[in-house]
Amino acid sequence: MLIIGQVSGKEAFEQKFEISFSGNQLFRTKYLLDQGEKAWIISCQDKYTFSQFHYGMVPFWSKRPVYHYESPVEGSINPGAEKVRKRIIVHPSFRRPIRENRCLVPVDYYITLSESDEAYLVYSSVARTFALAGIYDNWKEDYYQKDFYQGFSLLTLSAPEDFRQVGIQRLPLVLSERSYKRWLNPDMALAEITALMENTLEHELNAYPINRKHLTEKLNSKELCRPTGKLIRQIPQDPGKMAAFLRSFRFMRGATHQQNKQEERIWRE
Repeated sequence: MLIIGQVSGKEAFEQKFEISFSGNQLFRTKYLLDQGEKAWIISCQDKYTFSQFHYGMVPFWSKRPVYHYESPVEGSINPGAEKVRKRIIVHPSFRRPIRENRCLVPVDYYITLSESDEAYLVYSSVARTFALAGIYDNWKEDYYQKDFYQGFSLLTLSAPEDFRQVGIQRLPLVLSERSYKRWLNPDMALAEITALMENTLEHELNAYPINRKHLTEKLNSKELCRPTGKLIRQIPQDPGKMAAFLRSFRFMRGATHQQNKQEERIWRE
Protein backbone atom coordinates (compact mmCIF):
# COMPACT_ATOMS: atom_id res chain seq x y z
CA MET A 1 0.00 0.00 0.00
CA LEU A 2 1.38 3.36 -1.07
CA ILE A 3 -0.35 6.71 -0.52
CA ILE A 4 1.13 9.89 -1.94
CA GLY A 5 0.93 13.53 -0.89
CA GLN A 6 0.83 16.43 -3.35
CA VAL A 7 0.57 19.57 -1.23
CA SER A 8 3.15 22.15 -2.35
CA GLY A 9 0.89 23.82 -4.90
CA LYS A 10 1.07 24.96 -8.51
CA GLU A 11 3.92 27.43 -8.21
CA ALA A 12 6.21 25.01 -6.36
CA PHE A 13 5.54 22.19 -8.81
CA GLU A 14 6.05 24.46 -11.83
CA GLN A 15 9.34 25.76 -10.45
CA LYS A 16 10.62 22.31 -9.53
CA PHE A 17 9.88 20.65 -12.88
CA GLU A 18 10.18 23.73 -15.11
CA ILE A 19 6.83 23.20 -16.83
CA SER A 20 3.41 24.82 -16.38
CA PHE A 21 -0.12 23.78 -15.62
CA SER A 22 -2.69 24.57 -18.27
CA GLY A 23 -4.77 27.66 -17.57
CA ASN A 24 -7.95 25.75 -16.64
CA GLN A 25 -6.31 23.14 -14.41
CA LEU A 26 -7.42 23.46 -10.79
CA PHE A 27 -4.87 22.32 -8.18
CA ARG A 28 -6.26 20.98 -4.92
CA THR A 29 -4.01 20.16 -1.99
CA LYS A 30 -4.07 16.41 -1.30
CA TYR A 31 -2.43 15.27 1.91
CA LEU A 32 -3.83 11.79 1.31
CA LEU A 33 -4.02 10.76 -2.34
CA ASP A 34 -5.11 7.14 -2.29
CA GLN A 35 -5.33 4.42 -4.91
CA GLY A 36 -8.02 5.07 -7.50
CA GLU A 37 -7.91 8.86 -7.13
CA LYS A 38 -6.52 11.26 -9.71
CA ALA A 39 -2.97 12.55 -9.24
CA TRP A 40 -0.77 15.00 -11.11
CA ILE A 41 1.89 13.38 -13.28
CA ILE A 42 4.20 14.30 -16.17
CA SER A 43 3.98 11.79 -19.00
CA CYS A 44 6.19 10.89 -21.97
CA GLN A 45 3.39 11.85 -24.36
CA ASP A 46 2.76 15.27 -22.84
CA LYS A 47 5.98 16.20 -21.06
CA TYR A 48 5.53 19.97 -21.27
CA THR A 49 2.54 20.18 -18.94
CA PHE A 50 1.02 18.41 -15.94
CA SER A 51 -1.65 15.76 -16.55
CA GLN A 52 -4.14 14.10 -14.22
CA PHE A 53 -4.17 10.29 -14.32
CA HIS A 54 -5.86 7.74 -12.09
CA TYR A 55 -3.59 6.13 -9.51
CA GLY A 56 -3.85 2.56 -10.76
CA MET A 57 -2.84 1.21 -14.17
CA VAL A 58 -4.89 -1.25 -16.22
CA PRO A 59 -3.05 -2.73 -19.25
CA PHE A 60 -4.74 -2.03 -22.57
CA TRP A 61 -5.10 -5.75 -23.32
CA SER A 62 -6.79 -6.62 -20.00
CA LYS A 63 -10.30 -8.01 -20.46
CA ARG A 64 -11.22 -7.03 -16.92
CA PRO A 65 -10.09 -4.10 -14.74
CA VAL A 66 -7.01 -5.54 -13.02
CA TYR A 67 -5.33 -2.52 -11.41
CA HIS A 68 -1.58 -2.27 -10.88
CA TYR A 69 -0.67 0.27 -8.21
CA GLU A 70 2.93 -0.93 -7.87
CA SER A 71 5.26 -2.25 -10.57
CA PRO A 72 8.17 -4.20 -9.04
CA VAL A 73 11.40 -3.61 -10.92
CA GLU A 74 12.85 -6.96 -9.86
CA GLY A 75 11.43 -10.31 -8.70
CA SER A 76 9.77 -13.40 -10.17
CA ILE A 77 7.20 -13.20 -12.96
CA ASN A 78 5.12 -16.12 -11.62
CA PRO A 79 4.85 -17.52 -8.06
CA GLY A 80 7.62 -20.03 -7.45
CA ALA A 81 9.53 -19.05 -10.59
CA GLU A 82 13.14 -17.95 -10.68
CA LYS A 83 13.66 -14.31 -9.80
CA VAL A 84 14.61 -11.91 -12.59
CA ARG A 85 16.79 -8.85 -11.99
CA LYS A 86 14.67 -6.66 -14.26
CA ARG A 87 11.28 -8.34 -14.01
CA ILE A 88 9.57 -5.17 -15.19
CA ILE A 89 10.96 -5.38 -18.72
CA VAL A 90 9.54 -8.88 -19.36
CA HIS A 91 6.30 -8.88 -17.36
CA PRO A 92 3.25 -8.79 -19.72
CA SER A 93 1.64 -5.87 -17.86
CA PHE A 94 4.75 -3.71 -17.71
CA ARG A 95 7.01 -4.50 -20.68
CA ARG A 96 5.33 -2.08 -23.10
CA PRO A 97 4.76 0.81 -20.63
CA ILE A 98 8.36 0.70 -19.33
CA ARG A 99 9.59 1.09 -22.91
CA GLU A 100 7.04 3.61 -24.19
CA ASN A 101 4.92 5.11 -21.38
CA ARG A 102 7.07 6.36 -18.52
CA CYS A 103 6.08 9.21 -16.23
CA LEU A 104 7.17 11.31 -13.27
CA VAL A 105 4.91 11.46 -10.24
CA PRO A 106 5.65 14.65 -8.23
CA VAL A 107 5.24 14.18 -4.46
CA ASP A 108 6.08 15.93 -1.23
CA TYR A 109 6.08 12.60 0.62
CA TYR A 110 4.47 9.20 0.48
CA ILE A 111 3.03 6.90 3.11
CA THR A 112 3.58 3.17 3.35
CA LEU A 113 2.64 0.42 5.80
CA SER A 114 5.04 -1.87 7.61
CA GLU A 115 4.49 -5.61 7.98
CA SER A 116 2.93 -4.91 11.40
CA ASP A 117 0.46 -2.49 9.72
CA GLU A 118 2.12 0.62 11.16
CA ALA A 119 1.99 3.70 8.92
CA TYR A 120 5.21 5.54 8.02
CA LEU A 121 5.59 8.85 6.20
CA VAL A 122 8.64 8.82 3.89
CA TYR A 123 10.19 12.08 2.70
CA SER A 124 13.37 13.35 1.05
CA SER A 125 15.94 14.79 3.43
CA VAL A 126 17.34 17.09 0.71
CA ALA A 127 14.33 18.33 -1.27
CA ARG A 128 10.81 19.38 -0.36
CA THR A 129 9.33 18.05 -3.62
CA PHE A 130 10.74 15.08 -5.51
CA ALA A 131 9.68 12.68 -8.27
CA LEU A 132 8.76 9.00 -8.18
CA ALA A 133 9.28 6.90 -11.30
CA GLY A 134 6.06 5.63 -12.83
CA ILE A 135 4.62 3.93 -15.89
CA TYR A 136 1.15 4.38 -17.36
CA ASP A 137 -1.29 3.17 -19.95
CA ASN A 138 -4.03 5.06 -21.80
CA TRP A 139 -6.57 3.47 -24.13
CA LYS A 140 -10.19 3.35 -25.25
CA GLU A 141 -12.28 0.19 -25.49
CA ASP A 142 -13.63 1.18 -28.86
CA TYR A 143 -13.71 4.03 -31.37
CA TYR A 144 -17.00 5.40 -30.04
CA GLN A 145 -15.87 5.75 -26.44
CA LYS A 146 -15.50 9.44 -25.62
CA ASP A 147 -12.65 9.47 -23.11
CA PHE A 148 -9.38 7.58 -22.81
CA TYR A 149 -8.70 5.52 -19.70
CA GLN A 150 -5.52 6.94 -18.15
CA GLY A 151 -3.85 5.29 -15.17
CA PHE A 152 -0.35 5.03 -13.70
CA SER A 153 1.62 2.68 -11.48
CA LEU A 154 4.67 3.33 -9.27
CA LEU A 155 7.93 1.45 -9.76
CA THR A 156 9.16 -0.20 -6.56
CA LEU A 157 12.43 -1.71 -5.35
CA SER A 158 13.57 -3.69 -2.34
CA ALA A 159 13.96 -1.33 0.64
CA PRO A 160 17.37 -0.69 2.31
CA GLU A 161 18.27 -2.57 5.47
CA ASP A 162 17.28 0.12 8.01
CA PHE A 163 13.79 0.34 6.48
CA ARG A 164 13.42 -3.45 6.45
CA GLN A 165 14.26 -3.51 10.16
CA VAL A 166 10.96 -1.72 10.89
CA GLY A 167 9.03 -3.95 8.49
CA ILE A 168 9.07 -1.84 5.30
CA GLN A 169 10.09 -4.24 2.54
CA ARG A 170 9.68 -2.14 -0.63
CA LEU A 171 9.98 1.54 -1.58
CA PRO A 172 9.14 3.49 -4.76
CA LEU A 173 11.96 4.36 -7.14
CA VAL A 174 13.03 8.00 -6.63
CA LEU A 175 14.64 9.66 -9.64
CA SER A 176 17.33 12.34 -9.52
CA GLU A 177 16.59 15.72 -11.09
CA ARG A 178 19.21 15.18 -13.78
CA SER A 179 17.30 12.02 -14.83
CA TYR A 180 13.91 13.68 -15.40
CA LYS A 181 14.33 14.57 -19.06
CA ARG A 182 15.87 11.22 -19.95
CA TRP A 183 13.11 9.30 -18.15
CA LEU A 184 10.53 11.18 -20.21
CA ASN A 185 12.33 10.61 -23.51
CA PRO A 186 10.09 8.16 -25.45
CA ASP A 187 12.98 7.18 -27.74
CA MET A 188 15.41 6.18 -25.00
CA ALA A 189 17.12 2.81 -25.46
CA LEU A 190 16.22 -0.02 -23.10
CA ALA A 191 19.78 -0.15 -21.77
CA GLU A 192 19.50 3.49 -20.71
CA ILE A 193 16.15 2.85 -19.05
CA THR A 194 17.53 -0.02 -17.00
CA ALA A 195 20.56 2.09 -16.06
CA LEU A 196 18.27 4.81 -14.66
CA MET A 197 16.48 2.20 -12.57
CA GLU A 198 19.84 1.30 -11.00
CA ASN A 199 20.54 4.88 -9.84
CA THR A 200 18.22 5.16 -6.85
CA LEU A 201 18.17 7.94 -4.26
CA GLU A 202 17.13 5.77 -1.32
CA HIS A 203 20.02 7.18 0.74
CA GLU A 204 18.28 10.59 0.69
CA LEU A 205 15.06 9.25 2.21
CA ASN A 206 13.98 9.24 5.83
CA ALA A 207 10.71 8.27 7.52
CA TYR A 208 8.79 8.42 10.77
CA PRO A 209 5.61 6.74 12.06
CA ILE A 210 2.24 8.50 11.89
CA ASN A 211 -1.23 7.78 13.26
CA ARG A 212 -2.68 4.81 11.34
CA LYS A 213 -6.22 5.92 12.22
CA HIS A 214 -5.86 9.03 10.06
CA LEU A 215 -5.46 6.82 6.98
CA THR A 216 -8.66 4.97 7.77
CA GLU A 217 -10.44 8.30 8.20
CA LYS A 218 -8.86 9.60 4.93
CA LEU A 219 -7.87 12.79 6.69
CA ASN A 220 -6.93 15.51 4.17
CA SER A 221 -5.07 17.70 6.65
CA LYS A 222 -1.49 18.32 7.78
CA GLU A 223 -2.49 16.52 11.01
CA LEU A 224 -2.14 13.35 8.93
CA CYS A 225 1.61 14.01 8.75
CA ARG A 226 2.17 14.56 12.43
CA PRO A 227 4.90 12.21 13.78
CA THR A 228 4.11 9.70 16.51
CA GLY A 229 7.67 8.40 16.93
CA LYS A 230 11.33 8.77 15.99
CA LEU A 231 12.93 9.00 12.57
CA ILE A 232 14.08 5.69 11.10
CA ARG A 233 17.46 7.19 10.27
CA GLN A 234 18.93 9.04 13.23
CA ILE A 235 21.19 11.44 11.34
CA PRO A 236 24.23 12.64 13.35
CA GLN A 237 23.25 16.28 13.05
CA ASP A 238 22.54 19.07 15.49
CA PRO A 239 18.88 18.57 16.58
CA GLY A 240 18.17 22.29 16.33
CA LYS A 241 19.28 22.39 12.69
CA MET A 242 17.30 19.26 11.93
CA ALA A 243 14.21 20.79 13.52
CA ALA A 244 14.60 23.97 11.48
CA PHE A 245 14.93 21.95 8.28
CA LEU A 246 11.81 19.89 8.93
CA ARG A 247 9.85 22.99 9.89
CA SER A 248 10.45 24.25 6.34
CA PHE A 249 7.92 21.61 5.29
CA ARG A 250 4.62 23.17 6.25
CA PHE A 251 3.08 19.72 6.54
CA MET A 252 5.91 18.25 8.67
CA ARG A 253 6.17 20.68 11.52
CA GLY A 254 7.00 18.91 14.73
CA ALA A 255 8.92 16.04 13.10
CA THR A 256 12.17 16.39 15.02
CA HIS A 257 14.56 14.35 17.10
CA GLN A 258 13.50 16.16 20.26
CA GLN A 259 9.83 16.32 21.13
CA ASN A 260 9.60 19.25 23.51
CA LYS A 261 7.15 22.01 24.33
CA GLN A 262 8.71 24.40 21.85
CA GLU A 263 8.26 21.93 18.97
CA GLU A 264 4.70 21.20 20.08
CA ARG A 265 3.96 24.91 19.88
CA ILE A 266 5.49 25.10 16.41
CA TRP A 267 3.33 22.19 15.26
CA ARG A 268 0.16 23.92 16.41
CA GLU A 269 0.94 27.25 14.72
